[in-house]
Amino acid sequence: MNIVFVAKRMYPPHIGGIELYVFELAEALRQEGFACSVISEAEKSAMDRKIINADVVHFCGLDGQFSVYYLKISKKYNKATVITPFYHPIGLTVRSSSARVKPLLYLRLWLNKKKISTYLIKNCDKIIAASSFDQKQLYKDFNVKSVVIPYGINLSKIHIKKVVDKTKLDKNINLSFVGEISSKGNGLSCIVKALNILKSRGCYCKLVAAGRDVGETNKIMKLAEKLNVGDQIQILGMVPNERALEIMANSDIFIMPSYYETFSKVVIEAMAVGVPVIASDVGAHKELIRNPKLRVAYGDAGGLADAIDNLVSDNELYNETIVYEKEFVKQFDWRGVSKRIIELYKRLC
Repeated sequence: MNIVFVAKRMYPPHIGGIELYVFELAEALRQEGFACSVISEAEKSAMDRKIINADVVHFCGLDGQFSVYYLKISKKYNKATVITPFYHPIGLTVRSSSARVKPLLYLRLWLNKKKISTYLIKNCDKIIAASSFDQKQLYKDFNVKSVVIPYGINLSKIHIKKVVDKTKLDKNINLSFVGEISSKGNGLSCIVKALNILKSRGCYCKLVAAGRDVGETNKIMKLAEKLNVGDQIQILGMVPNERALEIMANSDIFIMPSYYETFSKVVIEAMAVGVPVIASDVGAHKELIRNPKLRVAYGDAGGLADAIDNLVSDNELYNETIVYEKEFVKQFDWRGVSKRIIELYKRLC
């Protein structure tokens, strides 16, 4: 079977997101004997011919006219189509990318994004939701049914740390964050404030953050300097996925205080390397992080500080979390996830 992925973003991947999803899924499918190719802005050679020769065209993301064009080509040649939307509510997506635009332009962007997203989601044969939360959101916004198949991880390539052999963690804690470097969207300003609160309690935490800079690194560091925790924060920018895994593995706790999540692959990766995760109590985090003690309200710096403090002060909870996560992440291994996607492909052909 010949699978063609349509993903506008750069391929091969740099760190997480759609790029890594396409790269790892294609790798898993090739191991099962499937032929895979990609159409993206970085790889456009023989584009229409790829569609003509495809058995299934799998769209990844809601990437504007780029994806609309190839969906129309796919329909022209009667190809089976699947979409993994990586969906965020349209208002949130436009607002985050147009914070400084005038209201009229904002409205135009919102309407255009809604029109394109609706066309792509309504016209693909099958829709893959990353979580039950994602499935409900897609039904609410587009009145469409979808099948839940989570994003996968390559467990065979991830070394899981041993359980910490301590009666109690000390008060010098290494935190990690991997994701878009944004003050509010991914909650880095909340982490900075939590570091300040913990410092006042005698708990000294260092944060290493990696991810794409959206122009807010200076803003985050200014806040850190103002709160006297600037020397506790290191922002690395974009790093390869292998380096991101190392950053998480070398930390004591992974933090993801984002405002919205349809799945959060980095949370699963952090669990896979054996690091307890504390995240915001939003979206799919409620499905991925079952212990409510490890979820905090979005933007609640005091609650985040309490969660970190409680976790490092309770060695039993810390080690039990690592053991639980080690078993929990097995369901997300690409070897199993890809088989579910293959069954979906076969039902369409």
